Amino acid sequence: MINKIIEEAIVAGIPITCEYNIGEGFTYIVSDFYKSGTVSIKEVEGSLIATARYNQNTEIFSVFDIVDLNYEWWEKSKERYIGWEKPTPLWQSLYEKFNIGWK
Repeated sequence: MINKIIEEAIVAGIPITCEYNIGEGFTYIVSDFYKSGTVSIKEVEGSLIATARYNQNTEIFSVFDIVDLNYEWWEKSKERYIGWEKPTPLWQSLYEKFNIGWK
């Protein structure tokens, strides 16, 4: 059964794919994360944990947390590559929808 927060994230338009491995359960892959490329989210002992580049783990409590994490990565990397100066239209619209940083 898909996690409720992940289901809400998909409905909100966050690009997520799902993988299932026997013994490990579901891994949700969020694409288009700046610098990191993707972020994987797994259920660990009843909590959702997002793992980004450098094995940085962030607990996810809501869809807002996923969007906010993407914004954090964009802020850290926007000056490192000319194509990242502005967020993609998808993520920009999500930042606006969740009232996160981007205006």
